[in-house]
Amino acid sequence: MLDYLIERSGVIREPVEGRVDFVHRTVQEYLTARAAAEVGDVEPLVLNAHRDQWREVVVMAAGHANAPLREELLDGLLTRMAAEPRHRRRLKIVVCACLETLPAVPERLREAVDRCLDDLVPPRDLATARSLSLAGQIILDRLPADLRGLSPAAARACVTTAHLINGPAALDLLARYASDDRVRRALVEAWRYFEPNVYADRVLSAMETPPERLIVETPGQLNAVRGLPPQRRIHLNVVKVRDLSPLLAHRESLVGLTLNSDLSEADLEVVSRLSALTELTMVGVGELGFLTGLRHLTGLFLANIPSVTDFSPLSGLTGLREIVIVGAASLTTWDCLPPLHSLSELSLSEVPVVTSVREIAERAPRLRSLHLGEYDSLADLDAVSGLKLDRLSLLDIRAIDDISALSGCGTLTWLDLQRIPVHDLRPLVHLDRLTHLDLTGCPALRDLSALAQLGWLRTLHLSGAPAGLDLAPLAANPQLEVWIKTGQEVRNGHLLGRRLKHSTY
Repeated sequence: MLDYLIERSGVIREPVEGRVDFVHRTVQEYLTARAAAEVGDVEPLVLNAHRDQWREVVVMAAGHANAPLREELLDGLLTRMAAEPRHRRRLKIVVCACLETLPAVPERLREAVDRCLDDLVPPRDLATARSLSLAGQIILDRLPADLRGLSPAAARACVTTAHLINGPAALDLLARYASDDRVRRALVEAWRYFEPNVYADRVLSAMETPPERLIVETPGQLNAVRGLPPQRRIHLNVVKVRDLSPLLAHRESLVGLTLNSDLSEADLEVVSRLSALTELTMVGVGELGFLTGLRHLTGLFLANIPSVTDFSPLSGLTGLREIVIVGAASLTTWDCLPPLHSLSELSLSEVPVVTSVREIAERAPRLRSLHLGEYDSLADLDAVSGLKLDRLSLLDIRAIDDISALSGCGTLTWLDLQRIPVHDLRPLVHLDRLTHLDLTGCPALRDLSALAQLGWLRTLHLSGAPAGLDLAPLAANPQLEVWIKTGQEVRNGHLLGRRLKHSTY
């Protein structure tokens, strides 16, 4: 029955052995392509083939059309390629994508189609890789056996093409690519498209250097971790985890671990046995007792832990240099934390222990980075000038409208003041090392002229600023990029030219 549907339905296909998927992306594209094939009019398809919204229609029409019409369509695309250099590359991609649905390439046009393939394979970017992958095995057969001589972008595009085509031959090819350190991240991302244990054994284990971070997204992948060579950093992003024991295979090599999963049924004592661990990130954990065995930690990130009531295990982690805690409603005393005199980075949000910046400065005088968020009553910033900070983030602190204390923070290179009612930016003129400034969602901003004196400023975020804000004072800094929200009303934005960027948030 499956073979019959593949051959006769026009809805599903088998691009490579063992992989079945849908031919059509949307009903609208399907109906348009079928209508064009039935009417026998390919001229609109040829004329619009370079447009993104028409590409799938053209590809599907190539599959629905009869043999003479297919030849007319391909001939028209190839003729346009020769006549229109501006659209030549896009049209080549469309021609190659048509191979996905074409039962056969007309013999008269085969040489021209082969030239298109030769020009596009190996792909040079991810967009081309995705388009070429639709053609299936014919593209896979043309991908290089190794990635030497390719740019990093082209090497990554080859990995993407292979994993999207999928199948045993693609797995063989990815195994050959595994020795190229430039595509380690791309190969990890491709793991989700293959059987976890087979891919881990054939591809991930063949890497000469482990990936900077191994991302684990399914229970099957987690189970496969136990068979991998020693890993240094693992990011576990599985919905629910019951068994962490595969991590023990890396107890002597694992220095960084992120657990962004439901761990309510997991034995967290496994974590305490990871003897090389120095950086630990955990989200939603219910208790912290297992941390007592991790006295060698230097960095700890805890988020969304409202149910934790006993923070005393933190007090013994005297080697910590970085502490990030978000959403810890029961952390009300500094006594639960280790001594902070050697701390270099502190980030606290929605943690009631914070009542003043002065207390933080006294307890952690060596801070280089400080992040505070969600503190409505925190207003006095005077003590911050006593710290030699490189980075300072103050987010959603409604009581801060005067930032004059920041004029003494001459070491700052990075400053975030998001959703704060600041209106006078003149104290910032003294921050002559500042390269990044984020004023997202600051409702009281009226005048940016003070920022004209910040010659080293390279990035400025103004999304959500009041309508009509004048950007003219920023135009004199030729290396400054200014980000605003798409549709945001500003004045004199044209003076920045391409340095004015737009975001969706």
